[in-house]
Amino acid sequence: MRRLPIPFLAVLLIAATARATAPAEEPATAPAADAAQADDIRAFGPKAAPDEGGAPAPAAPAAPAPAAPPAAAAPAAAPAAKVEEKAGDDDKADDKFPLHLRVGLNASASNAWLAPTSPPVDIPINGGSSEYTVGGSNGMMQPNLSTSFSMAPSAKIPKLADWMPKMSLGGSMSFSIANWLPAYSNEGVYDRQIRMSDFGLNLGFGEIFKEEVTGIGVSAALSSSIPLSITSRFQNKITSLGGNLSFGWSGPEWDWGQISAGYSAGLRGNFYSQDASTIPCEAGVSLAGVVENPLENGDLPLQYSREAEIGANGECVLRGRQGLASLNNGISAGWSLGDHSVSTDMSWGLGFMRPLSNRPELSSPYATGQNFKENWDGNLTYSYKVPVDFTMNVSAGIGSSQSVFDPQGNLRFPFFDFFHPANGFSSAFVGLNVGI
Repeated sequence: MRRLPIPFLAVLLIAATARATAPAEEPATAPAADAAQADDIRAFGPKAAPDEGGAPAPAAPAAPAPAAPPAAAAPAAAPAAKVEEKAGDDDKADDKFPLHLRVGLNASASNAWLAPTSPPVDIPINGGSSEYTVGGSNGMMQPNLSTSFSMAPSAKIPKLADWMPKMSLGGSMSFSIANWLPAYSNEGVYDRQIRMSDFGLNLGFGEIFKEEVTGIGVSAALSSSIPLSITSRFQNKITSLGGNLSFGWSGPEWDWGQISAGYSAGLRGNFYSQDASTIPCEAGVSLAGVVENPLENGDLPLQYSREAEIGANGECVLRGRQGLASLNNGISAGWSLGDHSVSTDMSWGLGFMRPLSNRPELSSPYATGQNFKENWDGNLTYSYKVPVDFTMNVSAGIGSSQSVFDPQGNLRFPFFDFFHPANGFSSAFVGLNVGI
């Protein structure tokens, strides 16, 4: 017998061993079945609730699929398209409920509780022939406790074309009591009365652009109003028109939380039927500017004015000036972790008022003739998202709304008024907001 070379025998032995230990070839349909099972887990597994802004919810982590042989790598690309189809179905399901409503109940107490006491004051009336006594504040200058109830309906607008952004139409309205407690800051006839605000209209365009490198998103909105409040009606306001551009950024979700920041700028114009705020009145005044007999006609008028304060239509011109336009800027920052969040924001507004009439005989020697005013607001808020099936947030914080400079020309601190508490510019507040 002729012997074979040793290297050749070694190669045959290795080949035989490998053939004996190789597993049986699986059917070609097995990888596809595994992929379909994994896709069902991804498509029908639990999903996070959508956020308040209407952004798509992040997909739940998929369960690990069984390991497939290398030959199954190519068929595994198909389930991705199926997952996208499921996501599109979810978006269509959301569109079936385009109407939403957010309601809020808020209460606030101003820092006027920290003001010094005030004694009674005697004010001369009827040309000095008698006096009217304004009572003291019983330990506080202007105690303030206010409540407001707000409603904000909204509706998603279906996209008419692929190039159009996601749009929504919203409204806002509130009912408030400026002060439950007796104080002269209750604004006279509005003492503990429910006051209605204007009805605001807003057309939002959502995120119209996003810069991929920095992650900054840009959104826009148009707004208007229906003059339902007593203030707007006395001002003879027809409506207002405005536009707003917002820039927002949100960081990744770290273990210690997520941070966000934003900036917005807006311009608004107001339109009136008359050049001044007016009210039905009586012109029964003497040359000295004193009412001779308020009840001479048997009726109690809403307002008496001097001859110089009577408009061309016979109505009394109220004090104050109409705001023609305003420019607003705001910055914000926030931190959130789970159901807890802390946010702060500050806004600065420049209002352009109607110019004063050219009446030198009515002008004070100390008048500046300034036709604009500045105001800024600052808030620091903590919010907790209640873990229920619908949107519910409980919030608390401090805020301030005041002129940028005090009468002495000093710059005010935007978040709290430490030096003039009697003005009641700052307040502490709590709120409950529910969305459906």
